[in-house]
Amino acid sequence: MPNWCSSNVRIEFNSRGDVQRFLDLFGQWKRDAMENGFGEGWLGNVALNSGVGFWKDEGCVDAEGRSLSVRGSAWINGSDSESVDIGEDSAWSPAFRLWTLVLEKHFKGAVKDVTYWAEEPGCGLYATNDPDLVGRYEIDV
Repeated sequence: MPNWCSSNVRIEFNSRGDVQRFLDLFGQWKRDAMENGFGEGWLGNVALNSGVGFWKDEGCVDAEGRSLSVRGSAWINGSDSESVDIGEDSAWSPAFRLWTLVLEKHFKGAVKDVTYWAEEPGCGLYATNDPDLVGRYEIDV
C-alpha cells in the first residue's frame, strides 16, 4: 500500500481559449482508456488518451520508453479565465512529469507559467515552486 502524495498544479495560459481547450481535452483524457482500479480520472487515462504515454509490459512509458508514473487520480480543482488548477493524489510522489509532457505536446507556446505544490508526509516529501509557499512549510517530526 503506497503513501499518497497530494499535489496541485496550477497552469496559467496565455488566453481564455487555451483554458477552455485544456478543460475540454481533460474531459476527454480522463475517460477510461483501459480497465483500471482508479476509474475515471486515473492518471493512466490521461497519459494514454493524451498520447504522451503507452502501455508496455504492465506499465506506462513515455515516447522514449522511460517509465511514466500513473498510479493515482487527477481532477480539476478549479479554473478562471487565465488558469486551471489540477488536483492529484498519486503514489509516493507527484506526477509532474506527466503534466509537463501533456503541456509540451498539446499546449506548446500557450502556457505562461506552471506552479505546483506536493506533500507526502510519510516519505517526508514537501515540494513547491510557488513563491507564495516557498519557506512556509513547517515540518513537525
